[in-house]
Amino acid sequence: MRLGEEPSTRRAYRHALRERRTDLVFGAIVMVVQSLAVLPVPLILRYAVDDAIPNKSTARLLAAAGGIVGLNLLTRVAAVASQHWVQRATKHATSKLRERVGGRVFRTDFAYLGDLDGALIHERMIGDPGRIEQQFTTALRVFLPNLMMVVGLLAILFSMDPLLTLVSATIVPAMVVSIRAFRPMLERSLKTNQVAFETLARKLLLSVRAQAFMRARGTAGTEQRGLDEAIHIHKEASAARVTSVGFSQAVHGTLVGLASAATLTVGGQAVISGRISLGSMLSFFAGFALLRGPIASLASCSPQFIEGRQASDRVDVFLRSGFVGAEVSTAGSSGSLTLTTLSLDGVTFRYPGSAPIVDNFSLVLDPGRIVALAGPNGSGKTTLLGLLLGLLTPESGTARADGVALADLRVDLNALRSQVGVAFQHAEFLPGTVRDNVRYGRPGVDDDQLALALSEAEADSVVASLANGIDTWIGDDGDRLSGGERQRLAIARAIIGRPRLVILDEPNNHLPDTVIERILARLAGWEHPPAVLLISHDAVVLGLADETIRLNRPEQLSVVGEAAALTRAG
Repeated sequence: MRLGEEPSTRRAYRHALRERRTDLVFGAIVMVVQSLAVLPVPLILRYAVDDAIPNKSTARLLAAAGGIVGLNLLTRVAAVASQHWVQRATKHATSKLRERVGGRVFRTDFAYLGDLDGALIHERMIGDPGRIEQQFTTALRVFLPNLMMVVGLLAILFSMDPLLTLVSATIVPAMVVSIRAFRPMLERSLKTNQVAFETLARKLLLSVRAQAFMRARGTAGTEQRGLDEAIHIHKEASAARVTSVGFSQAVHGTLVGLASAATLTVGGQAVISGRISLGSMLSFFAGFALLRGPIASLASCSPQFIEGRQASDRVDVFLRSGFVGAEVSTAGSSGSLTLTTLSLDGVTFRYPGSAPIVDNFSLVLDPGRIVALAGPNGSGKTTLLGLLLGLLTPESGTARADGVALADLRVDLNALRSQVGVAFQHAEFLPGTVRDNVRYGRPGVDDDQLALALSEAEADSVVASLANGIDTWIGDDGDRLSGGERQRLAIARAIIGRPRLVILDEPNNHLPDTVIERILARLAGWEHPPAVLLISHDAVVLGLADETIRLNRPEQLSVVGEAAALTRAG
């Protein structure tokens, strides 16, 4: 299924907002109160100027002042309340959007994992949903109430003096024309700033991740200069963004000033001619001053709307890229599966844009037997792992568990994978302790099983040498461990809980052959010995297998295609 079949980001966001329609209704009601509360202010001012002051009535003047204070307090309270209700709805919708982006990552087909970009995903999950939230929050809390205030104030001013209102209202079409004229400039500057920011984030993550390699190669200075250049480019782009937004706002402010000058001129002439009183003119001008704020707020919404729309488009592109993996649903599960045999029957698989990397291949993994795969890089060893675990779907042929096609299993594939232990050639570790990493994905194992797995993998000596033993923090991706320590802990994690199938990918990477031989002997001594799949180039390790299958790189697979396939396969 292509993700393009899913609803657009804006539509999905609006749907999530509707799920919190009660919050939105309360927020809308309070915003109406907030908008209407300022409308009587010009009338109160005219009452004070034309009635209370000429009649020298302190009581009336205090009543007018109290009315203004009360209305001001009401608008402040209403603003806080509307923010509360609207934020409840928008935060819910933003969380739903972030769940969609996170789900996209976890549902990405195994063949496309190499295409994922950490910095880009961070922006699609954290930055862009925040901008979309800001867009909708601005629309709900700034644009709509201020639009209501503008309409209401114009109606009040029209009741006070139609001619002056028409003069003042010329600012509205002028603002609309101005906003439309500045939109292309704002769109360009906002987009340029976002691209510069993502480039900087990508370079920063690379610099942190590859520090040891860069220093060892003597390129740290060059890479730092590249990072400094990205910082400079982002600084310039950010400054250009601020300038474009500030320039448009300056023009909007100038238009407001021109409308004020026109209103003052026409109103002054009306007082001079005796058409209206000075008090009426001052009251109208005070009402117009109230109008200036909402109009400026409406004009200031444009950058948030543009950023929100651009963010929505970026999220849409991300969600629609590639394919979703064909995971088996848990719906209608007919029960759990006790794995005994995994097999591949005449499978063929190719990565996008490449020739078949696995062609009409068959393999059977039975309990208690050790099968080895040997072959050069690009011959399909990593791909076969993905096919066996249901991470990749064959173009033809069938992957089976106990004779049942993985595509037809009516159980969750994760339940099947929980009975498989895998130690990849390049083991991944999560930030945490040794205990956290070895028990990862096996929450049901106890300390005795943990100790047994460490012993069988000959990793207990590793734990004993660490400062805090099994509770030692091993850093981000286990970067505080040596290669041999990582390999032993990875094997311990693979065999903990006595899985039915153990896959060891280049297990002698950083370990002597004799250690691998002893580990395999211990697996054979289990009460229910597992099937073991060895992937290795080492002749001694291959000699430990009951059966060795030698893979040859397909003749038609080009060097470029092979490299691309391996990159996508991880």
